[in-house]
Amino acid sequence: VTWGENYPGGDSRAVQGQLSDVRTIAASSYAFAAIRADGSVVTWGSKNPPVDSEELQNVTHIAASHEAFCAVRADGRCVTWGGAKFGGDSRGVRDRLVKVRSVVGSFKAFCALLSDGTVVAWGDAKSGGVVPPSVEGDLWQVQQIVASHGAFAAVRCDGRCVTWGAEEYGGDSTQVQDQLKNVQYVTASKRAFCAVLTDGSVVSWGDPMRVAELCDVQEQLQDVQQLTA
Repeated sequence: VTWGENYPGGDSRAVQGQLSDVRTIAASSYAFAAIRADGSVVTWGSKNPPVDSEELQNVTHIAASHEAFCAVRADGRCVTWGGAKFGGDSRGVRDRLVKVRSVVGSFKAFCALLSDGTVVAWGDAKSGGVVPPSVEGDLWQVQQIVASHGAFAAVRCDGRCVTWGAEEYGGDSTQVQDQLKNVQYVTASKRAFCAVLTDGSVVSWGDPMRVAELCDVQEQLQDVQQLTA
């Protein structure tokens, strides 16, 4: 059941007959994509170009950027569609998108985590769609990837964290790298990241205003078990 403005997907009457046995739904800013129990996908909304339904079979996960989608199939391949400037065109990295475990999207880019613990990014370079050479060698044994509006953060199995993308969105974590040890997991808001360490403390970076707000409550953030944004 959908509601809201028709233009960005509030009206699903055109596909209502297909929206049965729905398991999960992903949303861009202008459209929706639903995964059905049989692994097929139903899309509706605006700025949602046609995609080959034969490719969208056995889909297990869908991620969204501002105007694009990326579907991960059971065979570990990815199918993308939507605005090319927002990661909808993955042809440049298609040969590398194999054995994909998961995908996350920023505003204009996507990043895939592969089964060997490496990552593949595509889309707008300023939004993290290109991994810079300065961090590419550090992206190994990655177990989690998180996206803010314009950057990505990857948590490795050894508890270290690697970031890239727009500095104002948390892509530059150099000022807190010495603190980013024994990271359990990372969460992201629109303009900042926050990591929970194994000792229950937290470390934040990104937009200075958001980080300053954390300082006001830093002393209370002890023995943290769960953090959401």
